[in-house]
Amino acid sequence: MRIVLALSAALLLLSVGSGATASTSKPPQNGLIALNGWEGIYIVDPQEGTARLVPKTVEMSDPAWSPDGTMLAVSAPYGETTGVYTMKPDGSDRKLVLENAYSPSWSPDGKQLVVVRGGVVDGDEDGTALAIVDAEGSGARTLDLGPAKDVHIVSMPEWSPDGKLIAFVDDGDGTVRFVSPDDKAAPVPAVAALPKPRPVSATV
Repeated sequence: MRIVLALSAALLLLSVGSGATASTSKPPQNGLIALNGWEGIYIVDPQEGTARLVPKTVEMSDPAWSPDGTMLAVSAPYGETTGVYTMKPDGSDRKLVLENAYSPSWSPDGKQLVVVRGGVVDGDEDGTALAIVDAEGSGARTLDLGPAKDVHIVSMPEWSPDGKLIAFVDDGDGTVRFVSPDDKAAPVPAVAALPKPRPVSATV
């Protein structure tokens, strides 16, 4: 049991200290944690103190639980770019949802995903955009983020619990901004710039 608990602790430290990430979506009903590790995506049960590696996920990242805890959305290589896939927690039933996309976040009802898309955005090859796509892979549309001084570079979209807003980081100035999923003007202003990350060190 001590070994299992130590592995769980190490994985959690890994998610903070090495650039690996855990799912930041609303906690799923199953009570489990999905996070990136050196060998792929791990499913951690904090109650049991266990962690298991999802097979064939070494190249996957950005795990996000569906609200009902039955599915994961992940980023994974797709040709020369990255695509967003959905799969069951055991790694089965993998399905491409949207190519040229990454960093998925589920809508509260589990019917849609918001993702970051790269490539040509508004005629500029250096920008990124936010897009919404049905969880089954249809109906993808780009969100209007408003005018930008240079190009939009966005990251880490997260759906609000009531589904009315999507928060994201504007990497141009480091602020957290908001957009409505129906492309209406967001009723809240941007918040102050995020603090710069501090070095994290830990002894396992």
